[in-house]
Amino acid sequence: MDDFFPKGSRLVRSLLLLLIPLLFSSCGKNDFTTLARKDLFSLHPGVMPDELDYYLRDDHFLSGRSDLFMKDGLFYISSSSMSKIMGFNSYGDLLFLLMDESKNPPPEMGEGNKSSNKRYASWPFKEIGQIAMNGDILLVEDQVTEDKRVFDNALDTLCSRIILRFDREGNYLNFLGKEGIGGSPFPFISDIRCRKNGDFLVICQVSLGQQIFWYSPEGELLYHIIINNDNLPLFEEDYWGSLVKLTCHPEEYKLYLLTDYYPLDMESAGKGSERRLYTLNLADKQYDKGVKIPELTQREEGRELKYIYDLLGTTEEGTHLLLAKTGGTSNSLIAINEEGKTLFSRRMELFDQPEIFSTWFLSDDGMLMALTLLDSEAPVSWWRSDKLLNRE
Repeated sequence: MDDFFPKGSRLVRSLLLLLIPLLFSSCGKNDFTTLARKDLFSLHPGVMPDELDYYLRDDHFLSGRSDLFMKDGLFYISSSSMSKIMGFNSYGDLLFLLMDESKNPPPEMGEGNKSSNKRYASWPFKEIGQIAMNGDILLVEDQVTEDKRVFDNALDTLCSRIILRFDREGNYLNFLGKEGIGGSPFPFISDIRCRKNGDFLVICQVSLGQQIFWYSPEGELLYHIIINNDNLPLFEEDYWGSLVKLTCHPEEYKLYLLTDYYPLDMESAGKGSERRLYTLNLADKQYDKGVKIPELTQREEGRELKYIYDLLGTTEEGTHLLLAKTGGTSNSLIAINEEGKTLFSRRMELFDQPEIFSTWFLSDDGMLMALTLLDSEAPVSWWRSDKLLNRE
């Protein structure tokens, strides 16, 4: 070791020798560089047109949920508790409002909506769920009235959801059901995925797995795909699988299945469970070999804790972004390709106060955004993960 230091530099040598273990310990697989958060604008808690109502009532937060979708620089945010959908620019100016007038105060958005770039429309929503902007069409999940709900005995599930379709001005066009325009209600909808060619997928969670309804931009049913837990890709003979999440490629005809596998017996239990990601190529209806999703292991207060990664989505380059919620003021984000190679791993900067709720959105080019409900405000933030993908 002495050969690496000039004579007479004992102090420098001592300091460097002390630093070497620190350098190696800081390069561990679970010690990520921080990806900075940028807050674009914030919504205040309340009932006004540009606010989110999630105040505590009787020691409970309001029921319902919010969803986030970004399209052409406009951030669409839903509030099921107030039966409304708001559209903001990146400065937080309210430019679009579609709401149930019976539950909301009247907005001030310019006379007659014609002399202003602000748009306002009304619709009597029942229970808003997922939202998406597909081309020029706003897709809004809603609930049908009780007399139109159907119980599917084969699926052992209640079908009570539809997709309402609106134009960019907020004018109602029609509704979408399983068979297409005017069709019968869906089961529980877990996601709406829009593709770059205008097709879109309605992904439904049922007791035995998931169903995918694939539509043209006009709402014509193109494919109906059923993926049950009993016909998942075979991992090992002594394991059984459970489908966690399903998403699609923005351009190619591929589906991605995030699946957990568990040992069937005590002999295999020592191997533990495994989370895997499979690609289903719809052109030949074949699965690939799948890749193992890494676990995140961190040592906190003398204990070794393990966290699992959830799939956020897939970019147009075929890169998968996965998030592990670790608590505190950061999450862990990784990006992998279809072969399972990790392209980058980062610690995501969060807020220094507890989160009530958060919803995430991943753009086709890999930018990650979130709406986060805090005690005093609900910021809309982004993390420039797209720049990491373009650089690495």
